Amino acid sequence: MIRSAPITLLAALTAPVAAQTFAPPEIGLQASGACRQLALRDRASAAMVPIGCLEETGAGFRLTPTGLALTGLSRLDTTAAGRLAGRHNPPNAVMLGGGNRISFCPTLSCVDAPSTDHQRASLLVSAETQVDGAVEEQTLAVLSTIKTGYSRTWAPSTAYAAGDNVSMQDGRNSVYRAVQAGTSAPSGSGPTGKGSNIVDGAVRWAWVNDAVINAKVGLYNEVQNVAGGGHSWAQANNFHLRPGHTPTFNVNTEFDFQNDSGSDCIVGVANCNNLYVVTAGTNKSTAGVAVSTTNKSGFASYFGIILSSPQLASNSAIEIDTGGARAIGVGAFMPASYTSAAIEDLSTAPAGLVIRGAKAIAGVVEHSTSSNGIALNGIYSGAQIVGTGWNVSPAGAVTMSGATVNGNLYVTTPLVPATAATPCAKGQISYDAEFVYVCVTANTWKRAALASW
Repeated sequence: MIRSAPITLLAALTAPVAAQTFAPPEIGLQASGACRQLALRDRASAAMVPIGCLEETGAGFRLTPTGLALTGLSRLDTTAAGRLAGRHNPPNAVMLGGGNRISFCPTLSCVDAPSTDHQRASLLVSAETQVDGAVEEQTLAVLSTIKTGYSRTWAPSTAYAAGDNVSMQDGRNSVYRAVQAGTSAPSGSGPTGKGSNIVDGAVRWAWVNDAVINAKVGLYNEVQNVAGGGHSWAQANNFHLRPGHTPTFNVNTEFDFQNDSGSDCIVGVANCNNLYVVTAGTNKSTAGVAVSTTNKSGFASYFGIILSSPQLASNSAIEIDTGGARAIGVGAFMPASYTSAAIEDLSTAPAGLVIRGAKAIAGVVEHSTSSNGIALNGIYSGAQIVGTGWNVSPAGAVTMSGATVNGNLYVTTPLVPATAATPCAKGQISYDAEFVYVCVTANTWKRAALASW
């Protein structure tokens, strides 16, 4: 039964279609004009319909046994340059014009005046969805399967076969291929240089590539802004919830990274990042990541950035390993205003803030203008503050191993014992206008008279 299915299917595919008739095509080669063109004759009008130029050079379509290309500058196409009410123009099209020769009008960034030619592209893909929720529709889909290119790390006293690759992710920035099988040297750091017969114990290596580009990429985008260039974006994603839409699950850009390899990505050994942002150059950039809004009134969102899920990170939800003026700045770039707090911790943890490491000034420096520098308003079972040799009890009593006062010590509301047996703790001191009282043992007071001079 299984084997007979393809035969039935082939018969169905090769059966004649009774409702359609076809005429033999007439193919011609146009010798005149800017280039030699291949053309088909339209039998109804007897006109030749050109397909494209056959020349290897020059402007126009180039047809080869292995592909179709558009070279040079084609004629500017402005048929889709005008605005459509609430829609992209064109709504459904795939248009090609080398040298950014296709003029179009996207809804969120279309400019009408003084002309209708303000946005251009070399390849324009535009589509409106056609069916209901039965299928997922994608205007552009790029599917890649990466199954080659693995290069392991070089190791001493290791057997390598001819054709094995090793990657040096250090200052060498190199990938080497074994051109002679053997065992690597028992010491050292492996092959160096860009030779074709590098000796490493019994192995012979040949340099084949830079390690930084020893990779496969599903989608590559590169933009260079040279002298004379102005405002530019390497990529712009504009998403607009139009009036009348009922918000459901709407995302501008989604990045999904799933590790089911069977091995953890160990920090410093295998860097597996969902989003990798690198800022470099001889001159400073403004920010690695900038989150802002164009709203003038009303908040744009509930949260600027959300890090959610208790299983998000095993070490740190945010890890900062940088240098500079500060690790976290609040209001350093422009004035900031908050109705609750600049930083608020509502978590359940052994400690709300842990400070370690060498500090040149202090663990905490407070320079604000406020009624209180530090306010302790919690409910504490042990102490409000615990220090080395001292603490402040939940009731506000200070216990310390010693005290040096450079100035005055004031006891403004002393507890004057009514009798010598008034409850007290050893060492407690009090006074009134006539006597100084000292608790010498638990619940035992003694006093000394005060005299003027």
